[in-house]
Amino acid sequence: MSNELTDTKFVIDRTIEEQVDIIRKPWENSPYYDSAEKWTFIFWDQDRKFKPYFDMLDTTAMLELSCGHGRHAEHSAKLAGKLTLVDIIPENVDFCRERLKGFDNISFELGKGTSFPNTADESLTAIYCYDAMVHFLPDIVEAYLKDTARVLKPGGRALYHHSNYSASNRLIKGGTPGARGYMTKDLFRELATSAKLNVLKQEIIDWGGHQDLDCISLLEKPC
Repeated sequence: MSNELTDTKFVIDRTIEEQVDIIRKPWENSPYYDSAEKWTFIFWDQDRKFKPYFDMLDTTAMLELSCGHGRHAEHSAKLAGKLTLVDIIPENVDFCRERLKGFDNISFELGKGTSFPNTADESLTAIYCYDAMVHFLPDIVEAYLKDTARVLKPGGRALYHHSNYSASNRLIKGGTPGARGYMTKDLFRELATSAKLNVLKQEIIDWGGHQDLDCISLLEKPC
């Protein structure tokens, strides 16, 4: 049987820096952020898929990857001891700083698109990423998972909402449902295991009218 990681890891004919740049550009000054506000309840209502997973996190020292305009941070900051917001787009970081200025437990960082460069080793109890990693390609996901293992405390957990779109393993400028990057539940598990993270739970979900398009994965750094 072929190995999915081996088959897909090197098929994308761009450097990881080029992949990050291509994925980042459509989200600069995008109208998406305003239109997405009305759907935030999907992640935070208790009777939806995401909130029960979030409740499995220790929110003492938490980081949100790809915070956008802060629609999720308005909820998570109320539940966190300390919350760090990271985004690769400077305008998004500035927007969040203004939007969330009433919170005294939030810090803001400009990311690199592959790692958490300003986060110390074993300093976080939790990481979450909603509606952003779904656009990442395997090399980028792999890089973030490796750094996730670095920055989580032993026993810390990461909750990642990622793509389960397997129709193409090439870098496509648009044209995929919801601008999804290539990823599958099993490939994500393999990448996480390779990064020495335990996969506690995974659930494939429908999204935007597309069956089985996404996946929720809950990871833990071994004690």
